[in-house]
This record gives sequence, structure tokens and C-alpha cells, in this order.
Amino acid sequence: MKLRIVIQVVCFFLAAKCLGQECGVTTQDQESWSKRYERNLLQRNSVNHRTLAEIPITFHLVGRQNGVGRAAIKEALSLLCQLNQDFKGALITFYLSENGINLVNDDGIFTAPQLAINKLAMQKIRNPNSINVFVANKINDGGAIGIYDEAEDWVLIHKSAFLSGNKTLAHEIGHFFSLYHPHFGWESTPWTTANDGTKVGVMASDGKTLTENMDRINCYLAGDQLCDTPPDYNFGLNWQKSCVFGGMALDANGTRVIPDESLIMSYFNDSCRSTFTQEQISLMRTDLTADNRQFLFGGATPPNLSLGKETEIRDPEGMTSYFSKDSISFSWDPVVNANFYYLEVDRSANFNLDPKGILVRENNIKFSQNWIEGINYYARVFSWNEHNTCLSPSPVQVFQINSVTSNTDWNLAKKFNFHYLSGLILVDYKDVTHGSYFFQLYNLKGDLVTRKTIEIGRSGQDMVVFENNLTPGMYIMNVFGHHNFSQKIMILD
Repeated sequence: MKLRIVIQVVCFFLAAKCLGQECGVTTQDQESWSKRYERNLLQRNSVNHRTLAEIPITFHLVGRQNGVGRAAIKEALSLLCQLNQDFKGALITFYLSENGINLVNDDGIFTAPQLAINKLAMQKIRNPNSINVFVANKINDGGAIGIYDEAEDWVLIHKSAFLSGNKTLAHEIGHFFSLYHPHFGWESTPWTTANDGTKVGVMASDGKTLTENMDRINCYLAGDQLCDTPPDYNFGLNWQKSCVFGGMALDANGTRVIPDESLIMSYFNDSCRSTFTQEQISLMRTDLTADNRQFLFGGATPPNLSLGKETEIRDPEGMTSYFSKDSISFSWDPVVNANFYYLEVDRSANFNLDPKGILVRENNIKFSQNWIEGINYYARVFSWNEHNTCLSPSPVQVFQINSVTSNTDWNLAKKFNFHYLSGLILVDYKDVTHGSYFFQLYNLKGDLVTRKTIEIGRSGQDMVVFENNLTPGMYIMNVFGHHNFSQKIMILD
């Protein structure tokens, strides 16, 4: 019984390891675009690869119908930043298209994007002028974490692989640009000593692809038909413990095979993969000249403007109490050249408990939800524009919610007397502990109207708190100092 349990655990570990690296693109899938691949091989030397290619991309972040389970916006920003680094050597840069981060709520796409009915729904929301990347909870029935669907010409990524540092997205976009795996022909059955012995045969495991040899004599005919991608018999799928392949595979000539573990189109560990070869780059750039890729250049490219420094949240201020439990007004410093902001709030400092967020274009928003009193909330803001998504988020702001619709310190409240006169809110006080006091004025909708910090001395006096021409109505004045309290103020005509 104990032996059976151990075997099950080992099998589960191996399955998880394979799932973590498996691209759903098979040998047969790659053969479906073989004519395009052959065209690119033939024409690659006649294409100018030295100009920058700016490519629009759209991330469709799919959640359930209620929005639960969606991949995080911060990962889309981080992966786009990483993607541009991965393709920098190819002089290819990606930018967010119009509505480039599309939040989709659809149970069908979330759980089964491979079904025809759900593909129809995806076709309706795809952006016709960009690369479309759908991030869902399932990719196909084989358990893959990424796939390029050549028939639909879009990319699907499992949300578990839509994480900073993961190379699945770059790998699948390589397929979008026609690239084969360097282990072409070995997808379904990777090399193992158990299946193949030490020395492989002249044909790959698919029985029809020529095995590439280390001497490169057959490199234009074998495997991916590129000579600067060394032989790889799908070693990476089962070799994840380091970035130096330690298997003792021999090619058909008996020469030890030394693959390139750094290739993004391989199956080696994410920490190893970082490069495209020059021949792979020439194929991708040639693919961009094809008629079926001209839709990527149909729209106006937004200007590539650098962002200013990261923002800071100004409201709410740290650990401040608020009078409304239903809605809170947030504001932050605008970031130079930022066109989009994402406010994220959670009860966890790691933003992994129950994160909520709002995507906006302005640097302020009213956030409505059922806030819980007396606990810490954490907030941060991400800022970006179409081309630049690498800016760090704002420092995390910590705050609490406390209902103060009635006086919470009657003794202190009796020491302050607010009144309104000719556009001024005045206060006189007596027997107040001297020091700094923070005043906030809210309307009854929960909007912060204005705020001010005032140094109060020992002696009572009539002093101006706010100089605002307020519209008539009821307001709430919150006071924070040695004690906290609130008081209603009626503004009359």
C-alpha cells in the first residue's frame, strides 16, 4: 500500500512538471503552416530585418461570468514588458492595441475555449488588427498551458502560465510568426534512453522527420531546417533540474548531442530560455511581410512615450478612517505620459486573498463595495501607456474603514464648534490638547470635498478651517488628532 502511494505521488509530480512546460502545438499543427514556413525559408535573405517592427497585441483576460478566476492585470503588464525584452534582438516591439487589456466574463471561454460554440464567442470579441491572446482556465483536453491555434490565428495561454518569468507567451508568439520547435518531429514522444537507447535512429520519433546530427551536414533538411538551432530531441520536456542538459544522447552518427537550452522555442526550463537565433529572427521578420500579416499594420501606431516616475496614492491617506462604508474616493499623482491606471485593493498585503480592481484613465476613482470596518486594507496603483508597461506600481497604501456618521468622541466634539460664514468654514474651540489636527470634509455621497492639516494651540480662537464656496446641503466634518470624531455641518444659502 505504501509503495502504491509513493508511485502515485511520483507520477503526479512528473505530470505536473510536464504540464508546466508543455506547448499544445504538435508536429501535425506545425505542418499545417508548412507552406508559410517554406516560403519564409526561401525569402528570408531578401527581407530587411533592420527596421523596427511595432506590433499591436490584445490580452483577453477571461474570468467566470461573475469575474472570478481571471488572470491578473499586473501580469499582463509584466509579461508585455518581458515580451519586448525577449523580442528586442529581433527588432520587434509589441504595444497594447485599443482596448488592449480586455476583461471578459464568460464561463464557456474560461473553461473550454477549444469548443466550437466558445470559439464563436471569441471570434466576436477578438481584435481584427492585432495579435489576440486569450488567457483562460483551460486550453485543451491535453492539459497544455499554451497553444497557437493556426486555424483561428490566435494564442491561448493557461492562466497558470500567465505569470512574470514564464516564457510560454513568447514561445507561442514565436509560433504565431511561423517558427517550428527546434525539436520538430519529437513532440509526441521525447527522447529517452528507455525508448531510444543512447544512440538515436536516422528518423525522429514521428517516423517521418529526418533526425538532425551534430555535424550540421543535414541541418537544412532535418528537424526545424535551421542550422543555428542545434539538434534537440525534445530533451527539455524531461530535463528541468538545470540549464545544462546532462543526458547522454548520441545522434545517428554516434556523436553526443549538445542542445541549446537558451532557445525560447525549446521546452527547457523558463529560467533557461531567453533567445531566438538569427535564423529564427529572419523567419519571423519574413513572416511579417506576408499578405496574411498585413492586418497588424492597418491602424495608426500610438507614439512611444516614456513614462514619468511611479505614482503615489494621496487619498486615502494611510490608516485614515472614513465616514462611509459603501464607497471611498481614491486619488493619486498623475504619471507623465500614462494613459491608463489600475487601482487594486485587497485585504492581503500580497494582494493574493481577494483582490479587487478598477481600470481607469483618470488619476481618481470612487470605489464602491461592501467595505469591512476595523481591518487593514491595502491599495496600489499601476500606470502605463500602450508602449510602456514596465513601471513599478505605487507604494502600497494601508488604510482602515471606520463608520463615523455619528460623533465618536463626544467630549472632544463639545470642544469644537464649526460654523459657516460667507464661504468660510470657521471653528472655535476650548480646552483642546494642542498639536496637529487633520480635517476632512465629505458630502453625503461620500466624496471628499477638501482636507487640511492645522496646528492648534492651547488658547481658543475663531479660525478658518476651509475657504470653499460650498453648495448648500449637509456635509460631514471628520477630525483626526489626539482623538477622532465627526460632526455634521449644514450649509445654507
